Amino acid sequence: MAERDGEVLGVYRPAREHGVRVLRGMRVRARLRRQGIGNRLLGALRVLDERCYCVAHAHLERFYGRGGFGSVEEAKVPAFLFARLTAYRAQGLVVVVLMREPSRTDARHGDS
Repeated sequence: MAERDGEVLGVYRPAREHGVRVLRGMRVRARLRRQGIGNRLLGALRVLDERCYCVAHAHLERFYGRGGFGSVEEAKVPAFLFARLTAYRAQGLVVVVLMREPSRTDARHGDS
């Protein structure tokens, strides 16, 4: 969670599903977007010493890319995430699955 003076600015929710780390959601208050809060939240994921997936709106792919997430072939996506991706697309959402691999630097020092 990102907060200032007791006000919640943004949150993210990493979870473990079927033995896989997944970033389930991220939100920054609308009036505070484009101020680097989301980037700082993504940076907090660097302490995770494991692969992490997220299903994201396609227009946010560059944003997540700045946090180390990149595209992954759909054939290599875990089955439960592929099912989620398919369900979201059936609802008319334009989404992609992204993946972040930890680096040794991230895992040891929390920086890159």
